[in-house]
Parts: sequence; C-alpha cells; structure tokens
Amino acid sequence: MKSLKKFALVAGAVFAFGVGAQAQHDVKFNFLGFLFNQYQFGYENVLNEEMSAGGYLSYSIWNLETTTFDANGDLVTEEYKLSGLSVIPNFRFYFNPDDDCDGYFAEAYIKWRRRTTTNQQTSVPETNQFGGTEYVTYDYDVSQSATALGVGFGRKWLTNAGFFAETFFGIGKNLIENTKYSEQAVEDYYESIDYSDLNWSGIDIRVAFNVGWRF
Repeated sequence: MKSLKKFALVAGAVFAFGVGAQAQHDVKFNFLGFLFNQYQFGYENVLNEEMSAGGYLSYSIWNLETTTFDANGDLVTEEYKLSGLSVIPNFRFYFNPDDDCDGYFAEAYIKWRRRTTTNQQTSVPETNQFGGTEYVTYDYDVSQSATALGVGFGRKWLTNAGFFAETFFGIGKNLIENTKYSEQAVEDYYESIDYSDLNWSGIDIRVAFNVGWRF
C-alpha cells in the first residue's frame, strides 16, 4: 500500500502540473486492451506543441483454470481468479508535430502494478507428531507488486474535431518486486524451494491502440 500511495502522489503531481500549464487535455481508452479484459484509461495534458505529461490507470480480471493431480493421482481441475491494477505516470516528447502534440513521439514512464490470484491450492510437506512427513493442503491467495521504469514509442493521429487515435509500444525493466501469500506456511515452503506463483519476467511490455478526444 505504501508503494501505491507513493505512485498515486507522483501521478497526482504530474496531472496537477499539466493542468496548470495548458488548457488542452486528452482523454483516451485502450481499445486493444479491452479485447483481453484489460480496461485502461489515460489522460494527457499538452504542455506545449512538443511535450505532454499524463498517465494511465488500468484494471484487468480473468477467470482461469488449471489442471493438476491430487495425492491419489486423480486429475483435478481447479478454478481461480486473477486480477490486476496498474498506475503509469508518463512524459512524452513529439517530433515535428503538425498540431500540438501529434505525430510521432517518444515516452518515458514509471509503472507500478499489482495483481492478485485467489482460490489457489497447494500441498505442503510438514513433519507430523511421529517425526514423519505428511502433506497438508492449503487454500491461499497471493498478491504480487512490481515497479518498472521504461520507454515507449508511438504515433498519434489528431483530427480537426479533436478526436484522435494512437498506437504505442513500450518496454521497461522491473526494478522492485514483492510477493505476499495469505498463508504463512505456503510462503515459507515456496521460499524454501525458491519458487513463486506467477513470477513476472524482468521485462515489462506495453502495447496499446488508444482512441480518444481532446478538449
């Protein structure tokens, strides 16, 4: 929560700076993300004809299934839910724009994200009262957060009426990662075998096709 509060303050500062600098505002929606159950909304403030500041807020949710074998060797299908939240402050520079902040651009961004999986299940080996080993099954949730720093490139097409479309591709590196389990026994077991559910790679990838309106 501390990380979320920090990045919310950063995003708020970026927005406040932008609003005070110019009276042109872009609001946008990532249509590409919508196709994959990711709902991402963006804001961009035009500082001058070549520079803008803003950010994104996105939320995603999936209902998934996994197939495993239980202790008796029987095939079992388990359902679980995966949800995610991202906050992405950014700064853009536009190259030779025709109007204010359109055409090709480069972007620098910070991305804080968190995702949570629920209804997970695993069996943990524990020592019983006789000194032997038995497996205890735990139901648990796991939450993960990561902070990435990256750059991106894209192009914006702006109409005279203020409607626009833009493409974007970004790549960054996760600098900070954290994983927390609802069951301490599960967390201790996974740490002992150097394993974590749903590990993120060290690379952050962003792809978008945004549509929006400038007012």
